[in-house]
Amino acid sequence: KKIISKFVLNELPKRQKWLDYYEGKHAILNKTYKDATKPCNRIVTNFCRVIADTYNGYICGKPITYTSNNEIGEIQKVINYNDSTAQDIAWCLNALIFGVGYELQWLDEYAQVRYGQITPLNAFEIYDNTLDSNLLYFVRWYDANNFDDSNTVFVEVIDKYSIKKYKASGVLGNLEFVEEKPHFFGDVPVSVFYLNDFKENIFNTAITLNDSYNELQSAEIDDF
Repeated sequence: KKIISKFVLNELPKRQKWLDYYEGKHAILNKTYKDATKPCNRIVTNFCRVIADTYNGYICGKPITYTSNNEIGEIQKVINYNDSTAQDIAWCLNALIFGVGYELQWLDEYAQVRYGQITPLNAFEIYDNTLDSNLLYFVRWYDANNFDDSNTVFVEVIDKYSIKKYKASGVLGNLEFVEEKPHFFGDVPVSVFYLNDFKENIFNTAITLNDSYNELQSAEIDDF
């Protein structure tokens, strides 16, 4: 609960801001004037999205291929079964926007290995404090029921052997144990992709420049 609170208070606002800027929810939209009669244009030119999408197209525009000196026929079946091209594009885009991407593996109802993307807004990883930085746990949460007004969320703590499920009233609520199930992967079934060593997204250093451009464009149209 302490680690979740630390994430929600410190890391989540940064990731949410990055997603907002990718989606075009920039600071200029909060622009106001004391004089309500003055024209107040709020022009968004979304360079942040252009940067992320351009890099994603450059990296994943040509589908990634997988080769090995060893026999990887079974691995290739899993890759094909999961439509890896679409998954790679989504995984890379998350890393470009949030600075990190998470790909979770599980077994479907046909006992086939599946993998898909987990939003970095609702998840984080925990490493040990050794020089190897071994992945110990992956934590994620989601709404218990999207069809009512309940604030209940399920929290999953995944380690090398099992998935422990809890429920809480809100993500910062007290955790109540629900169940534990083995997952049979023999390791934490999550692939973590950091964009860089700084855990920073692709356009963070351009946000103030984008804000300035929006401000200049909006002010010029106001004057016009």
